[in-house]
Amino acid sequence: MVAGRALDERKRAHRVAACAVLLALLAPGSEGGGESLTGGSSRRSSLVGTVSRELMERPVPLRASAGHLHQEVTTSSPEAQAYYDQGIAYLASYSWIDASRSFHEALRRDPKLAMAYLGMARAYAGACAYDEAREQLARARQLEVEATDKERAWIEAGDRYLEVITAPRAELAGKRSAYRQAVDALLELAPEDPNALALRGSAEEAGLYLRGAEGGGGAMGFYEKALEIDPEHLTANHYLAHCSENMGRYEQAERHARKFAAAASGVPHAVHMLGHMLPRRERWEESLRQFQRADALHRAYAAAEQISPEEDWHFGHNLHALGVVHLRLGNHEEAQRVFREAFRLPTREPVRDLRRGRLAWPEYLILEGRFAEALTVAQELERRPQGDAQVFGAQLVAEALLELGRPDEAKAAATRASSRYALLKAELANDPVAIYLPHMIELPHKILVAQIALTGDDAWKAELTLAKLAGQLATAKQFDSWLNKLYDLERLARHVERAERPELLRKLQQAIHRIDPSFESATEAKDIEQVVAAGPEEPP
Repeated sequence: MVAGRALDERKRAHRVAACAVLLALLAPGSEGGGESLTGGSSRRSSLVGTVSRELMERPVPLRASAGHLHQEVTTSSPEAQAYYDQGIAYLASYSWIDASRSFHEALRRDPKLAMAYLGMARAYAGACAYDEAREQLARARQLEVEATDKERAWIEAGDRYLEVITAPRAELAGKRSAYRQAVDALLELAPEDPNALALRGSAEEAGLYLRGAEGGGGAMGFYEKALEIDPEHLTANHYLAHCSENMGRYEQAERHARKFAAAASGVPHAVHMLGHMLPRRERWEESLRQFQRADALHRAYAAAEQISPEEDWHFGHNLHALGVVHLRLGNHEEAQRVFREAFRLPTREPVRDLRRGRLAWPEYLILEGRFAEALTVAQELERRPQGDAQVFGAQLVAEALLELGRPDEAKAAATRASSRYALLKAELANDPVAIYLPHMIELPHKILVAQIALTGDDAWKAELTLAKLAGQLATAKQFDSWLNKLYDLERLARHVERAERPELLRKLQQAIHRIDPSFESATEAKDIEQVVAAGPEEPP
């Protein structure tokens, strides 16, 4: 067991770097010296959250390719207003680095611009820099005496937002309610403001981060009203793309994603989002081109700024999507290259690194029957310091061992995965991010346990369990989950075929086609009807 003191230190480290999605390396070059615009010495830490401090504060030009958003704020400087608008456009696209840089530029023109401090707080929160986010909110509070009533309502909502995403789990429901009330108060002051309407829509989300990616029917009405006021509103189109995808409305999702991608053509996530929607519309080649364009934008940005591309959380996320679409199109060499790169990406996460892209390489090796290689890679994953990497690594070690005909060792690895998951849940017991753990870890573990059980005396029970779990996998609507689960099922189907369970194999193939009707499973290359004719095993 982890000692109490060490556990507290790990929890503290996790609070500083709590985002599940950020990928980063230290930017090269000098830290600089003296006082930063946002207070304190720029030497106090080389990082803000999981991004280098110097990069978050680096000057940035005005860029038309960031997309356009406007919100009138209290400033006498047209340049400060322009940089503020660019900052909120980048926030709407989850571009935390360039949002922060833009707000810094606004403050260089007008150091008393309270709303720029609020924007910077949102950018730092996106980069997992919660202490810095609180500092920026405190500065916004100090300046709000000169702000308008509407701006003070925005700042109040920002304060409540930060409380939600950093709240202990026991307090999460109350904090979320207080945040919605604060946004409602803002909306009373600005009922026709599309920016406020978009914020209110995101407050309806059931997830943790409340920034447009996890919305459903409750959020949609607010976004649609924002578009009635401004049909080109960047935030509303972005969030509606996510929202429509979450609800299975893929034609609508594509329409809004196209508007978002056209408006913010220089933002990798905007280009990536259209790639998200196209596979559900059976346009795989176009989807691939979008992910390739997003990848090229990432690499060009990194070269121009002389940083590692992993500074931007989205780089690794897009790599994973790119690799999976290559795989779906049969481009195995490219898929392998991309999956290997994603697996090797460095991370600054001290406690966890909940990113599916890191698993794609060992999963691919198992999918392709390269079990000894998969075992080696999975063992490397299990040795990593992050708690979730250890859980996922042990699960994949067990799967590889099972395929290698070593069921006893597979059971031992599965037991390790269970024990490490219990430790991870204890570490994150008060952390709101723990709401994602069951979805990300428990379902794969149930599948693993049932796979192992197929080799035992109660194999018929394992078949029933796997058929039920396959049905759950087939219900995914979001692109990431949808395509991941397609290959989870295909990997499982190949295992079941080797285990000579024809009736279960048929059910898995049906689940695969529920996800992707045009997908040709490798297990279907054989005459399955001849195999099924032998009949399923009867339960005792």
